[in-house]
Amino acid sequence: MALKVTSFSDIAGQITAKSHDADKVTVGSVCLPTGGLKSIRKTIPNDFPKWRNACDANVKFMVDLILREAMGASASSIDKSADQWQNFWQDASDAHSKTASLAGGSISFIKSPNLVKYLLFSQSGRFAVTHAIKVGSIPRVLDMKGLLKIQENVVVDNDIQGNENVDAFAEILRSGNSHQPLVNFLGIEIETKSLRITTEQDEPLLLLADYVAGIFQAANSESNTLASSDVTTSAATLAHQRLLKARNFYEFSTPLTMEYSDIFPDFKKYLRLK
Repeated sequence: MALKVTSFSDIAGQITAKSHDADKVTVGSVCLPTGGLKSIRKTIPNDFPKWRNACDANVKFMVDLILREAMGASASSIDKSADQWQNFWQDASDAHSKTASLAGGSISFIKSPNLVKYLLFSQSGRFAVTHAIKVGSIPRVLDMKGLLKIQENVVVDNDIQGNENVDAFAEILRSGNSHQPLVNFLGIEIETKSLRITTEQDEPLLLLADYVAGIFQAANSESNTLASSDVTTSAATLAHQRLLKARNFYEFSTPLTMEYSDIFPDFKKYLRLK
């Protein structure tokens, strides 16, 4: 029998080629027990503000909730000033321009902003789940074959829009069900059962990921992300420190594939790009 969990993920920062005043992109994810979602959701007050409208008391409330209820949580920031980021963006632009002209359409799902979203959402959500396994929040209940089987429902913020782009992301998640050599080697099978793309207004539990992303964006960015916020620097710093010290939290160095040709290895050869 598979154990059922739900991962919630959100992204902070501008997913653009330019890094001026927006030097980082940060993703935050929280893994919760699917059977407990209703009761956890009830603990969040109606009209609870998103990170961008939060105050210090809101931040403390949300961090308390994450530390109390999350089976696992994760965050990571990407440096947009790095050469890899700029090279990735240029390769993506070249590949998209050539492919779109051949196909006679925009083919938006291979544009670099969408690819970054796919990678961040899929990786961060899965890290939150696997970290929950590592620390024992997800019990190692094995089946007859000695495997730990987990069914994951994926919920992400509506940064991904358009049927073509949603379908592409869903296909990436499905493909991951049949290709997870590391976790399989460890005797674990994680199956993505569903994908939901929604907003904090319709799914308040997304606020947990929204706050994780915002807290780590503020901590890791060289720009002042709190300049127009009611959250004080001291409150954001304390929240960051509390999460870093928590057993159920993991900040990972993003294994983001920053070579466009590694994602689509045949593109450069097929399209005769440099």
